[in-house]
Amino acid sequence: MYNNEGIRSFFRGYSASLLLCSLGVIHMVSYEALKSLLANFRSVDVRIKDFIAGSGGRFVASTLCYPLVLIRSRLQQKQYRLASAESLKEKEILYNTLRDGFKITYRREGLKGFYKGYLTTILRTTPQQGIFFAGFEATMRFLNRLEMS
Repeated sequence: MYNNEGIRSFFRGYSASLLLCSLGVIHMVSYEALKSLLANFRSVDVRIKDFIAGSGGRFVASTLCYPLVLIRSRLQQKQYRLASAESLKEKEILYNTLRDGFKITYRREGLKGFYKGYLTTILRTTPQQGIFFAGFEATMRFLNRLEMS
């Protein structure tokens, strides 16, 4: 990579990765908000509430941040635009910057283009985070009971 493209090749998609730190923040804020909201439902088992809050928090975070995830992936894949159909030697990188990624995706695919692969991601990460937070909260309750005794 270094020989062909220089040091910049190691940082392709780095700006998007930095911005994606917000995914965790959005996830935790959404989780806590849902957890507070669900506390009013006394008849629902606490483990189910933890699962719903964890899943819902991830759903909100993924929905808001998915366009950034998609553009980061496209930057890292290093997709090419061919100057002519016959010549593979005359190719240039399609997405050079985060801004390029957003502009080109919108121009070619519209708003829908920012959510390609979204359903697959939601179906994978939403239940995963629900299980994680239900397990985390159950462990914390268990450890608190141990500490009390």
